[in-house]
Amino acid sequence: MEHRLSPRRPLQLDVELVQRNQIIGKAYSTDVSLEGMQLEAGDIDLHPGQMVKLHILPNKGSAVKHCYARALVIHVGSGHVGLMLDGDPCIKDLLGTTNKRPV
Repeated sequence: MEHRLSPRRPLQLDVELVQRNQIIGKAYSTDVSLEGMQLEAGDIDLHPGQMVKLHILPNKGSAVKHCYARALVIHVGSGHVGLMLDGDPCIKDLLGTTNKRPV
C-alpha cells in the first residue's frame, strides 16, 4: 500500500548529484513526487542517510528549467536510489510545469 502524501509520477529528468560542491555522479529520475524521487543511478557510491544536493537539468524542448534541491538517500539497490526530498519549492514548480498541457 502506498503511504505517500502525494503520488509519485513517472518522470524522466536528468539529475546531477552534488556533494561538497563536487558533482559525484549523473543519473536520471524514474518517478517524482513532492516528497521523493527515484533515480536510476548506476554505480554511483551512495549510502542510506547521506545528504546530497540535486541539480535537475533542463530538458531540451520542454518547459523544465534548472532546479536545485536537497535530498536524503533512503535506500540504494540494484542501480536505483530512493531519495526523500527536502520540500524545496522548485520541485513543486517542476511538477506543476510538467502537468501543464498545451492549449
